Amino acid sequence: MKSTKLIIVSLLLVVFVFGISALNTKGEVLPFEFEYKYIEVEKGDTLYSIASEYNDKDYYTNKEYVEMVADINSIPKNDIKVGEKILIPIIVVLEAE
Repeated sequence: MKSTKLIIVSLLLVVFVFGISALNTKGEVLPFEFEYKYIEVEKGDTLYSIASEYNDKDYYTNKEYVEMVADINSIPKNDIKVGEKILIPIIVVLEAE
């Protein structure tokens, strides 16, 4: 749990210091940040099905999102268990100034 908190704090620091922006699928540069949310794994869930539900495909492919979730939670990509709580990133597009 300490390593997860360290990862989150590190990511937030990078976002704060450097900011994040990316090209969406339309070729527009839109700044965004991550918010994080714990979800409970339900029967039939896979990291790919979770990515399909929570990923904003304008920024990351589902494969990239699965890798991100696996890294954040220090778990193998195909090893989640029913009832387990995992931390997932949610992309929040920032308002243009």
